[in-house]
Amino acid sequence: MKTGQAKIFSFLLVVVVFLFVVSGVAAKEAKIAQNIGVLQAFARVESGAKGVYLIDVRTPAEYQQIGHSAMAYNGRC
Repeated sequence: MKTGQAKIFSFLLVVVVFLFVVSGVAAKEAKIAQNIGVLQAFARVESGAKGVYLIDVRTPAEYQQIGHSAMAYNGRC
């Protein structure tokens, strides 16, 4: 293998290894997500647990005019 080809191969190998490591970390983070019911979600938000938020994805107009939970953040603002 020529020197230039070896450098390119080494660079691509590093990129591939990096992508595998990053995808592994993302997969571990994805395992944290859970499907929970409305009552469980409300209890978690109400408990004040760190890192738990209620995101309202309606438009800002709907969020203001129709009403929203006092604990909700509008995700479109």
